[in-house]
Amino acid sequence: MAEQEKRIPAIVERNRDVEHIVYASSRYGHHGFGRRNKDKLFSMLVSTDIHHCPSVIEATVDYLNYHEPLDCGICLGDIIAADFREDGSWYTEHVLRAEKPFLTLLGNHDVGNSAEPPLAATSQMAFEKYMRPVAEKIGVAGLDKPYYVRLFDEYKIALVALHVFDTPDGMDEKGNYAVHRGMEMLSQTQIDWLIGTLADIPADYHLVIAMHAYPFGHVAEPGAWTQQGKDLGSLSAWDKAYGTTNLLPDIIHAWKTGTARRASYAPRYSNLPTITVDCDFSARGEGQFVGYLVGHYHRDVIAHSDRYPSQKIIAFASAASDAWQNYDGDLPRAEGTKAEDLLTVCSIDTEKREIRLVRVGSNITMEMTERTYTVIPY
Repeated sequence: MAEQEKRIPAIVERNRDVEHIVYASSRYGHHGFGRRNKDKLFSMLVSTDIHHCPSVIEATVDYLNYHEPLDCGICLGDIIAADFREDGSWYTEHVLRAEKPFLTLLGNHDVGNSAEPPLAATSQMAFEKYMRPVAEKIGVAGLDKPYYVRLFDEYKIALVALHVFDTPDGMDEKGNYAVHRGMEMLSQTQIDWLIGTLADIPADYHLVIAMHAYPFGHVAEPGAWTQQGKDLGSLSAWDKAYGTTNLLPDIIHAWKTGTARRASYAPRYSNLPTITVDCDFSARGEGQFVGYLVGHYHRDVIAHSDRYPSQKIIAFASAASDAWQNYDGDLPRAEGTKAEDLLTVCSIDTEKREIRLVRVGSNITMEMTERTYTVIPY
């Protein structure tokens, strides 16, 4: 019996016009000395801010499974639209269909975006709900917390997934969480874990950090995919627990330069702890840092750390197909057309030190400019 033809998902049919660009981005199909794909680049399918649109994650998994050049999928958080009470079983059901690793992160809505139970939950509760069921698809052995490292050894890529709503679990006298569950911060425990993890990454690997929001100082920069006049730093200054400090960039800078960093970071609010950084990467030597991948802002922006301009930040627009979820984006959406979709293929060329981005779906802005692909040096 002839092998049954591979089903072509609707999202693939809608986006045939960029298929060749996806292949070019990943260098899939390059031949040399009789070997196929010897120069293929690491490529992931990025989705974020789904906000309770089951059709979006269904289409994302369909696209991932259909395209051989894609090595993994990743959702940068905000699976649900409002608070922790929402049923999220539809998300795990679709992720479990993935035939490749599918990395999951938690967003502010996934932990409730509130201080009031049952609207909000602890980070561990959100982990059990959204990440534990898909741990095998993430491909991290013994996964037991909402932050982890995933090594892609074939490409010498290390992807560190951080949880940036790692707030204390204590309650106040009213029975609410003492700290709003949507406040952007990294706990001392996570910082210590990150330092140890970075020290263990092999010297010839390139580092990517993925997280839902960028919690410290950063500025937008002109260039492809940047919305003019938009600054990531201005969006959520109210909930940056440690103000405009550069806690995370300081650690990455020490890792990149193979140096030490010892410092304390005072919180903006009295009910938060002081964070202490004590790292020394001199024995490891200099590291290769690709950049930060984030969601949360519902827009495409290329930015950089305000203290370390070489530390690139790439923010991706919301994948949600409902118009109301795209209130701050500049890409019109239209159901039943390619503009229904908004995913990004992100490929990394470690030799040329380039990040290659290809938009799958809506790619014409309100200002009538095209946003199909771009290359960012790192």
